[in-house]
Amino acid sequence: MNTSGKNKIFTIIVVVLLIANSASMLYFWWNRSDSRSGKNDPLDAKAFIIKELALNEQQKLAYQELREEHQKNLRDLHESFKEAKEHLFDLLDQENPSDSLVEQASLQTAQIQQQIEMATFDHFKKLKALCNAEQKKKFDSIIREAIRLISPPPPPPNGNIQNPPPPPINGNNPPPPAVDNRP
Repeated sequence: MNTSGKNKIFTIIVVVLLIANSASMLYFWWNRSDSRSGKNDPLDAKAFIIKELALNEQQKLAYQELREEHQKNLRDLHESFKEAKEHLFDLLDQENPSDSLVEQASLQTAQIQQQIEMATFDHFKKLKALCNAEQKKKFDSIIREAIRLISPPPPPPNGNIQNPPPPPINGNNPPPPAVDNRP
């Protein structure tokens, strides 16, 4: 076979591989964006609540207003929480911050977190008030699942994100914990 024949075959193989690679990348990109990267999504919770409670159109509108009000309140509270946490950790810049100053800054973050929890409780209390008697019974049975849908996923065990623990040896006993000397 001559050189031009080999070049044609090589070119065809390269083109086919490029097309296959592009198709694979598109497939994974499409599925990644659809799955929302495994994060809990408040929109899933909204759809779950509407479906499970069988809200009518009037209830859906009232629920949407409640959600918008709640989200605005939470945005403001989360911004305050972020500022309070920054203030707390800014104290690390000081050589020896007083314990009372650290405690006061820590208490401020705790108070804002309490406001977030109370606002969320109040939001669901208002949602329950929108429900009829049958929906209220259903509400009581689904509320924990709805909360799970909107809560952030739990941190990995031992806070070790990069290096998960190895699988158990011989299926019975877990291996000893890894030693991590990082501060």
